[in-house]
Amino acid sequence: MVPLPFQPSSLVRVFISSVFSDMATERETLLEKAYPEAQAFCQKHGLMLEVIDLKWGISEPVDPDHRYAQLSLEEIEACQKLSAGPTFIGLLGDNYGHQTVPRLITEKEFEALTLQLAGDSAQLLTERYRRDENALPTCCVLQPADGQAWPCLERRLASALRMVAQKAEGCGLLSPERSHCYHRQNNEKTHKALILYGPPGCGKTAVMCKLSERVQAALAHDTVAVIRLLGTSQLSSAIHSLLRDICLQVCLAFDFPQPPTQAKQAGSDLVLFLSKLLLAVSHCGTRTLVLFLDSVERLLPGNGAHRFHWLPEDCPPKAHIIISISTAEPDILKALQHVVPEAEAYFEVEPLPCEEGEEMLEMLLASERRRLSPAQWAYFHQSFPRGGQALLFKLAFREARKWASYTPPSELVIASTAQDAMHRLCERLEKSHGTLLVAHVLGYIASSQNGLSDMELKDILSLDDEVLSEIHHCYFPSSKTILRLPPLHWARLRSDMGECLAEQKADGFTLLRFAHRQFAEIVQNRYLSKQDQIKRHFLLADFFKGTWSWGMKKPLTLPHFGRTLNADRRVAPQPLCFSDSVANLRTLSELPFHLLNAGRIEELKQDVLGNMNWISCKIIASGTESVVDDFAVCAEGIGCPELRLVQDTLLLLKPAVSSVRCPEASIIYTEVLARLLGFVPSYPEVIGKLCQQCRSWCGACPYPVLIPLCGFLQPASGTLHTTLTGFLKGITAMALSSDYRLLVAGSQDGSMLVWNMEVLEMLHALPGHSAEVRCVKVFGKGTCAVSASMDHSLRIWNLISGRARFIIQDTDIEEDPSHHLHVDEGHMIVYSSSDTKIHAWRLERAELIFQISGEACDAWMCSAVFSPRLVIMTVSEGGTLRLWNSNTGKLRSKCQLPGLQEETPASSVLIQKEREMILADSKGFHRFLAADLEHEGVVLTAVISAGNSIIVTGSQAASIQMEYTSGAPALAKERGVWNLTHKHGQKPLAPVSNTGCAALSHGGNDVCFTQPGNRDKVIIWKATGGEVCDPLDTSAQVRCLEIAEQNQLLFTGLVSGTVLVFPLNSRQDVACIPPPESQKPVIKQEEQLAIAYDDFVLVLDVIPADPCPVINKPTYTFKTPIPGCLISKAAVLADYRVLCGTTNGDLLLYDCPRAQVFPLEGHRSRISCLESSHGEQWAVSGCEDSLQRLWDLEFCQQEKNTAPAFLLKGICCACFSKDAKYLYTASLDQSITVWDVASGALLATQCIYTTANRIVLTADGFVATTKGDYTIREKFRCPKTTPPQYDPLQNIVATCTVKSRKKDGENSSKRQCNQGNSCGSLTDSSKLSQMCSVA
Repeated sequence: MVPLPFQPSSLVRVFISSVFSDMATERETLLEKAYPEAQAFCQKHGLMLEVIDLKWGISEPVDPDHRYAQLSLEEIEACQKLSAGPTFIGLLGDNYGHQTVPRLITEKEFEALTLQLAGDSAQLLTERYRRDENALPTCCVLQPADGQAWPCLERRLASALRMVAQKAEGCGLLSPERSHCYHRQNNEKTHKALILYGPPGCGKTAVMCKLSERVQAALAHDTVAVIRLLGTSQLSSAIHSLLRDICLQVCLAFDFPQPPTQAKQAGSDLVLFLSKLLLAVSHCGTRTLVLFLDSVERLLPGNGAHRFHWLPEDCPPKAHIIISISTAEPDILKALQHVVPEAEAYFEVEPLPCEEGEEMLEMLLASERRRLSPAQWAYFHQSFPRGGQALLFKLAFREARKWASYTPPSELVIASTAQDAMHRLCERLEKSHGTLLVAHVLGYIASSQNGLSDMELKDILSLDDEVLSEIHHCYFPSSKTILRLPPLHWARLRSDMGECLAEQKADGFTLLRFAHRQFAEIVQNRYLSKQDQIKRHFLLADFFKGTWSWGMKKPLTLPHFGRTLNADRRVAPQPLCFSDSVANLRTLSELPFHLLNAGRIEELKQDVLGNMNWISCKIIASGTESVVDDFAVCAEGIGCPELRLVQDTLLLLKPAVSSVRCPEASIIYTEVLARLLGFVPSYPEVIGKLCQQCRSWCGACPYPVLIPLCGFLQPASGTLHTTLTGFLKGITAMALSSDYRLLVAGSQDGSMLVWNMEVLEMLHALPGHSAEVRCVKVFGKGTCAVSASMDHSLRIWNLISGRARFIIQDTDIEEDPSHHLHVDEGHMIVYSSSDTKIHAWRLERAELIFQISGEACDAWMCSAVFSPRLVIMTVSEGGTLRLWNSNTGKLRSKCQLPGLQEETPASSVLIQKEREMILADSKGFHRFLAADLEHEGVVLTAVISAGNSIIVTGSQAASIQMEYTSGAPALAKERGVWNLTHKHGQKPLAPVSNTGCAALSHGGNDVCFTQPGNRDKVIIWKATGGEVCDPLDTSAQVRCLEIAEQNQLLFTGLVSGTVLVFPLNSRQDVACIPPPESQKPVIKQEEQLAIAYDDFVLVLDVIPADPCPVINKPTYTFKTPIPGCLISKAAVLADYRVLCGTTNGDLLLYDCPRAQVFPLEGHRSRISCLESSHGEQWAVSGCEDSLQRLWDLEFCQQEKNTAPAFLLKGICCACFSKDAKYLYTASLDQSITVWDVASGALLATQCIYTTANRIVLTADGFVATTKGDYTIREKFRCPKTTPPQYDPLQNIVATCTVKSRKKDGENSSKRQCNQGNSCGSLTDSSKLSQMCSVA
């Protein structure tokens, strides 16, 4: 029969769908305006328009025979068949449409429903539904409506059906799918995740896949279903990549902004982002999200995946999560039940009854175009009298499909258990292909990390001498130079293994793995004894190491022929990287695992763990966490302390690598070198070799690089232990549990996170606060917490479940919200304090006990409660300390604290045993009766651990530091966890104070700085021997320091304006230069000495003499020509010229012999840096708004502008290289940058995690002192040519702009400079600027 040719339709038939109640106006507008215009358009193109709107013209649903839904579906189907254009238009509003009761119910289902009813409801059901036995199958039909009484009757009938359906489902008489048909899905309330559980092989994955297919039909056609079959790929096995991909897919589906880079890099950030993403889905409209996560037990255990902290406690409306889990992992199931304790959230996937198993077998056989004889069906029924797991029926199908109609009954064999079936499979494979080949192939797959590809298995078998000897025991190999496994052997075995293997994506390739966990266990027990495991891992290590690649010949002895073949096995080479941009992920993933399990420890140390090339390749390709995991596994198996140090170093490296999308190798090599150099003398075997490799790499680096010459970054196993991430904004509140096991923190956006400090994993995200969290307290032995927020609420949290127990809402929103909390567990009272009030609440009843009101003119900044002494302590902005009775709220006493007049306290913690208070302001810590603890950045919150040994601080820069009260603080770029009890063996580079007052000699050999806590004394530290000289007593506070290295002089400028001159060789001889009118000095050197006061400059000659140089009265003096302009920086040049920068950004060049001043182009803010080059050809000026200017002093002309947009946050200090080719600058963004003086190009950037306050040149680099209490010494290497693709900002997310002044008309500029401008007017060269952007 020949089909008729296709005839295109000329009809455009559209079905209009809407609800009755709120779409009447829209339907009328369509009829009056839209339809006529659409009709005319269709007619122009030879088409006919037909609109089907079954609800137009009627004011309310009229459906006497209950056939409206059936008619609508029939009309929609007709539109789909007949229409040449669009077929359906839905008008969506805020109201639900009318939901009718079912018109047809099958007889079996109707009987199940009526069994659960009695009385009027049962009678109503039997009256309205009548049995139709002519229908196939027999069903009950809803009778026609009875006029006006039907709406009320329908509501009664719908209510009865919903109630009876719920009962029938509970009794197992009705499936959840059918029960759903009788009531609307409650999609408007928060709910729990749904968990499907059952033993392995029960069909959970099949159920999940079927649910994902049917979810749109059950909910809505625009429902978004996201399904992940966990463990089937590398990305779906790790919780971090799983959450990242889910967030990306949901954002794309709902047209939301993608997760920020910070969230995609950190797992805890993704947990928080997912929680907020589900809320956004809930509020976005009518669309629903259903997330299916199958086999969560197959997630890798890292990052707390099996603790389920990533699973939202409650799903918001329109967002659903369905999870399946195997009962074969009871510990993981128990952890899930701990997070979701509600029994109604769990649904068991039960074994298939015999009838359904038979139906399943029949369908599978039909798909293979097979069937069974009646006798064979009878044998099947006999084998499964009570049904069984779905996997067992599938394994039975694999046996039954091989039966022929003539197969004797004696050969009909079906295993009664899955394990028995798998053993029979192995026996059949052994019989067909030989025991040795089957055992080795399955053993290699079982021994691999993620599976093996077809090509890898063929290469590995070609290296297996036992397999090749077995194959060639009867015939000699055809080739004498190349020896491999004959492809036919593998093809036959691969075909027969069939469905016992599954494919999964890992390391960028499709790999073979076992399809069922039970089969992996069978293989492990059957083929892998301890000795066999070592052999398999040994050969796998050889393969992934590339031992026998690149033409290396491997000998093979053939005992049957008495000969040895030395042939090339032609296996694929295994370099760490195939190219500059393509890494060998298979070798990076598998090699350490197999070397460790093969017992090849020395190779593991040398080729993997002690190989910087391997470490950097894997960090760039797979991330820092994967390398840390490798070190953790190997260190546990080897017990080498060096590996622990390297592992800790990589943990410290993680924030720097994670902050950029494509990290470059230089950041890895330089940071490892800067953190491990101090350990080289103690650990030469691994750490020493790693540092040597870093030096070699830096020495051969094809682009500019700063090479650390000493260990100046936070060392491994030192104070900083790891970095905690999770917040998207700054941290404003923290609290530790009494046993130091939990840390609860809140941030500026209202989010709260709970960390387990023992395993450093996030436990809960606590949603609820809508504004900044001001304070958090943990009580009840770490089981409860209370938080206060800017949303005027207090929330009591259960830290075990991660839920809010109750909320105390402040009704007086005019008052300032609480920013301090204190819990008295003995009396079950929580105290909340604001700037002027303290409230005491009972925890059980949220009942107000009393209120304390303070003075509005002297607001409270810090407070604490002494529970044993019934005292409340408050510290005000002016430093007034008050004590109150914690029972009555009455004032006891008050006093003024010394030393707080200049700074405003920002946070406080209480040392319980010593009854001391520690106050933190913008400069750091003030612990009364003890030494100060300095802190980088503004401290927003602080807590102290049990035992008073650790202080945890959170700053405005979103960083968390943990410090011992007796140790020195250190700076974390992000949130850091500090272990300050460890005293590492590194010699300190310099105990530089955090005052910013320091001076360096040009070689960096002498470091001078004021004594911490006493700025009247100056300490001189010898860098070569690490010696500290006796302090110099200045009898007044030191404001600035300078060293004249050639003359061996130390100049100290005092706050009184006096300058003391100490000869470094004979420090007992001191010269004094008195101040004019008690000005404050800023000094420079060396043949001439310039002392710059607020608006006055002295220039003095330094005359060589014995035993020390002589300084006479000032040679020149001058005042700044701009009234009210204070000098901030000065640089003295040859011929008595002085370059001065001011606090308002002006830049002036004074020519003292000619009594002239040349104003240069100024800055927009205070000049913070002013330096000249060694030959005084160049000068650089920098200001607090990040602008740098490079000046040609010969022509008094601006040569370059370097103005980074957000790379540099204010220039702190700078220096030129000795040949004036390079400029080194340090900025407030905690980085050091290197610039090319000739071109103004940025050459290199390095993050130092603190701020440098002084920087001086050395022969091949620089030495710098920092506010982080250490000295930096680095060498700069710049090759003659740089690759065109090199980007100096690749490791830093930033952009900068370079402006260059043209040099045409230099003679004119020089002439203008020589003419001078004694009246102080600005010399204008009126040159055009060239601008280029560097990203």
